Amino acid sequence: MSSDLGHPRRWSLILSLLDMCISEIQYDVRLCLIFLIGSCEMKKRKFKEEERRKFHEAEKAKEEQLSKKRRREERREKFREQDKLKKKIRRDSGA
Repeated sequence: MSSDLGHPRRWSLILSLLDMCISEIQYDVRLCLIFLIGSCEMKKRKFKEEERRKFHEAEKAKEEQLSKKRRREERREKFREQDKLKKKIRRDSGA
């Protein structure tokens, strides 16, 4: 039964039943239910947003790590090419 409370149609049904018999005490109960439903909804939303944020941060960190690795490889390749040119120049000038 508690798992069924999460569905919005279920809330409207509960609230409409409570509206039928409103006394002062029942009105307070209705307000408490509305507050509880709202707080549960906010907790769910915050949890989902937190999960989404963590996922994006993990993806960003992964991408950043790959880009660092790629830049490092590009620099190594660049220095290898420069070294090859320097050696070739030395060989040509020495001969």
